Amino acid sequence: MAIRKLSSGKYEARVSYKENGQKHRKTKNFARLAEARLWESENKAKLGTGANLKQADQPFIDYYRHWIEIYKTDGVSAHTHDTYMLIADWVEKFFHDTSIGKITRDDFQQFVNGFGKSHGISYTQKLVRQIRAAVQDAVADNVIYKDFTFRVKITGKKTARNRRKVSRLRRLPQTATLPN
Repeated sequence: MAIRKLSSGKYEARVSYKENGQKHRKTKNFARLAEARLWESENKAKLGTGANLKQADQPFIDYYRHWIEIYKTDGVSAHTHDTYMLIADWVEKFFHDTSIGKITRDDFQQFVNGFGKSHGISYTQKLVRQIRAAVQDAVADNVIYKDFTFRVKITGKKTARNRRKVSRLRRLPQTATLPN
């Protein structure tokens, strides 16, 4: 683990670690020395808690598809598996190659809001529930530290069935009282 000044005037921070007996190195360049020191200390702390730095840099869609392959291929119906794969396509369209470690709650909420504009609330809930399961496994495996699906607000279009329920509720008498 080292920081050195490059000929361009930038600073290069390097963190070396072993994973499964193999040596790995992660480097990043910064304009200021303080930024390089901060990045180096954050990565040292992550390594100290058993983080998997290599997996945190992989695209979220790669992690999600691998998670489906490992945990959701066997033991689920074909329809459920197809739903997971369809959701993976939506994840890929929105997040592209964004690494799992760089996704924030704001990013995920924007994804849910965009998805909800063209889908019903119940399907949006299913999407969030399925992605949340993968993200919680990533947290448990020290791939990421924060669950970016935490307390996301579910949005979606009101379906005709939901509108009928609301109109029936509005027709109920307003004078109903609760028993003591």
